[in-house]
Amino acid sequence: MVKAGSLFFVIVISLIIGVLSSSLLLLSYYQRIRTSQNDLTRRLALNTESGKVLLLNWQKTHLGPLDTTVDLYENGRDSVKIQQYNWGLFTVGIIKAYKGELVNKKAFLYGPELEHNNLMALYLSDFDSPLSISGSTSIRGNASLPPAGIRKGYIEGIKYNQDTLVYGLVSQSSKNLPSINEEYLKPYFSILSSSDSENNNILKPVTSVQPLKDSISFFDPTRWIRSNEAINLAHMRLEGNICIFSSKKIVVDSTTRLKDIILISPVILIKEHFSGSIQAFASDSLTTESHCVFPYPSSLVLLKPLADDKQPFLRVGANNRLTGVILSKCKKSDINLTQIIIEASCHIQGIVYCNGYLQLVGTVSGEVLTDHFTYKTSASLYDNYLVDAHISRVELNSHFVTSGIFAQNETKNRIAKCLY
Repeated sequence: MVKAGSLFFVIVISLIIGVLSSSLLLLSYYQRIRTSQNDLTRRLALNTESGKVLLLNWQKTHLGPLDTTVDLYENGRDSVKIQQYNWGLFTVGIIKAYKGELVNKKAFLYGPELEHNNLMALYLSDFDSPLSISGSTSIRGNASLPPAGIRKGYIEGIKYNQDTLVYGLVSQSSKNLPSINEEYLKPYFSILSSSDSENNNILKPVTSVQPLKDSISFFDPTRWIRSNEAINLAHMRLEGNICIFSSKKIVVDSTTRLKDIILISPVILIKEHFSGSIQAFASDSLTTESHCVFPYPSSLVLLKPLADDKQPFLRVGANNRLTGVILSKCKKSDINLTQIIIEASCHIQGIVYCNGYLQLVGTVSGEVLTDHFTYKTSASLYDNYLVDAHISRVELNSHFVTSGIFAQNETKNRIAKCLY
């Protein structure tokens, strides 16, 4: 005989077994879903990396904006959206791989790597004048100089105190600086040549009375902040995909926090002890006071849109640190060329390109390209003199990525900075 209580135990055990079996089935089901989702996430990540490699190796990507979708393996299942557009002197690349609601995306600044087998430190255009060097000046790397060559100089009691004039190979320069890709500069020439911000596709006005905090992703549309009056950015914190334009003047001080943004104005003043990565474009004057720090990748750019009797200037104050590009450009027909002044104890890592007159007293770890050097004392102005200046191509980091404005056809692109 079977006891009546046994049926109860059988039912309980059956229920337990059923619950356990259902749990195992559910666990297996969710595990398969999770595994499938993880596999898809990894696949999207790999597709994003493939899209990044494709963009960096795309031929002539620096010539204009790009917005396209690519089927990576021509199977209809692995497509990526690739976008790129110029951001100042650099280029923004955006890669998006997606499947349903899952998206993997990356944004980054990129540009060409320098030709490390060249090691060009100095290019001085040929205007029938030799380069004279005095004091502790040193040129380490190859140099392209006028046919008149280079010589030891003696200026106001200062003579050259080393034995070797150039620590590298010397070749002959031409009457023109090496060409650059001016497509990067056209939008800023256009904006700075107009006095009315309303005509420059500038979208959003803002007053500078109250402190402003804002961060705009590079996955979102560019935020334009503009004014037909001077803009003072004191106590403001701005980061990301933001352009600021004033038709009068922009002032930045040590209380301003800026990261990756673009400043555009005829006059830009950056006061002492400012620190931030920016790209600044001015047409009349661009001044950075002492002890400013501009982390990589930053650029200071002076553009002269019209040929007239003005001589705009870009002054980098004493004890500044900048990693990136310093550049000035004007029309070839202009007889009043631009002027760049780099004061004592400055350290520039990257490229200095001066379409005009360069007064260099600081240190450049990288390349210097200029039409003329000047050296000013209290009594005189000397042409093509370098005094206590240091130019060293060999000290530039071998992984340094520069602006696409200097790109050659076969130059490899590299990521300069990951944005998000």
